Amino acid sequence: MQDAGFRVPEDLALVGFDDIPECKLVRPRLTSIQRARGDSIEAIMGMLLERLSGFQGPGRVVEFTRELIVRDIG
Repeated sequence: MQDAGFRVPEDLALVGFDDIPECKLVRPRLTSIQRARGDSIEAIMGMLLERLSGFQGPGRVVEFTRELIVRDIG
């Protein structure tokens, strides 16, 4: 974006998802949402396996708390 003439974060706000290590290497450092871990992955895999085994009940909404890692805000 900077090469295209945009000022980050003045003209453009960008948030990543997964908080990969590269988020800390770019300038400005990228704010990111932490990826699913532990219990979240187990719950997601459990629902996937239910569907793959033929379960056809109603869909479910499952909410997971994620941490927003804020970096280099204007």
